[in-house]
Amino acid sequence: MGSRNSTRGGSLARFLVVVGVVVIAAGLILPELAKRRQIEKKVSSGPRTFSIERGRAGAEDAQTFVFKFEPNEPLLYAITSRLSLDMDIQGPGERVKTKMGFEMRYRLKLTLKGKSGGDVSTVRMEPSGVEGDWDLTGPSGHVTRKVRGSDVIQTQDGVTTVDTRKGIGLREAKEARKEMAALHLSGEMDIDSKGNVIKVRGDVPFVEFWTGACEGQLGLMGVVFPEKPIATGDSWKGSFVLKKLGKILLEAPGLRCTVRIARQPDITVGGRTISRFTIAAPFKQRNLVGYTDQGGKRIRVNIPSFDRSASGTARFDAEKGALLDSNTKTDGRARMKMSVSGETAALDMVIGGSTQLRLLPR
Repeated sequence: MGSRNSTRGGSLARFLVVVGVVVIAAGLILPELAKRRQIEKKVSSGPRTFSIERGRAGAEDAQTFVFKFEPNEPLLYAITSRLSLDMDIQGPGERVKTKMGFEMRYRLKLTLKGKSGGDVSTVRMEPSGVEGDWDLTGPSGHVTRKVRGSDVIQTQDGVTTVDTRKGIGLREAKEARKEMAALHLSGEMDIDSKGNVIKVRGDVPFVEFWTGACEGQLGLMGVVFPEKPIATGDSWKGSFVLKKLGKILLEAPGLRCTVRIARQPDITVGGRTISRFTIAAPFKQRNLVGYTDQGGKRIRVNIPSFDRSASGTARFDAEKGALLDSNTKTDGRARMKMSVSGETAALDMVIGGSTQLRLLPR
C-alpha cells in the first residue's frame, strides 16, 4: 500500500510517506511476520509495585481486586482497535500529505490450562474472527483494503487490484495476510492474579507480537491491580518504558509512560455489583532518537516532540474476577525528522486511536 522506493530528488518525501505508514502506523497495531517455531519469552516489564493515593471517601468499601481464571470457564472477548493518521511531510523541494485510517476486529478466547505456582495462571489464548480495514490517501492515490479471514480485497482509485474470491492479485494478498499472521496463531501466557503478564509461549510471531503488546501497556488488558485493598476514590500509578515506537527502535532511555488508574463508585447491573475505574496516561516527550531499517536502508529518526493524551474507563466484576469491558481513546501529535541516503525530511503527524474490549456472554 505505497509508492515508489526511490530516495533521490523529489521522490524522497514520497519514500518517507511509505516509511511513515509502515513504520509508524502499521507498526503500532500490526504484528510482524517471523518464522514459525516454538519459543517462550519473559515480559521485560514484569510484575509492578504500586503506591496507592488515598481518596477522601474513606476505606469502608476497600477491597482487594484479583483476576480469576476458572477451569472449564473460558472468557471470550470482542476487541476493536482503530487508528487514524494524518501526515504532512516536507522533503527537498516537495511537500506530501497523506491520511490513513485503520480498523481491526477480532475475538480473543482465554482458557485456563493450569497453575504454574503461587497465584500465576497459565492461560491459552486463541484469537479468531480477525478482520481488518485500511483506507489510505497519499501520493499513490486512494487505496483501500479489506481482510476477512482468508479473503483479501484491495482497490486503488476505485479499480480492484486484489480480490482473492476471483483469483486477482494472489501474490499481493499473500503479503497482506502476513501482516496479520500473529492474530491467526494460538499460544499461552502466564498471568498473575493482579493482571501482570509474566511469560508468553508459542510460535515466534505470536510471542513477539503479544510480548510487544504487553510491554507497551499495563498487563494483557491495560489494567493491573495493586496488592493492597482499594477504596472508592483511591488511585495508583504504574509505568513502563517503550523501547520501540511502531518499528522505530528508540535509543536509551526510551519513552517512559505513566498510567494512573482510579476507582470510581460501584454500580449494580442485573443484581451484581460492578466496580468502575478510570484510566489516564498522558505524556509529553522531547528529543527522542531512534532508527529503523526499511527496504535495505537505515533511516535515522529524531523526534523533537511527541505529545499524547490517553484516557479511558474499565468495568470489573470482582466476584467473577473478570474485566467486563474497557474503552480507551488516544490522541497525539509528533514532529519528526527522518534522514536516509544523506537527505532529510520533516514530518508532522497527528495520531488518533481507540480500543474497545467487551466480555461476551457464554
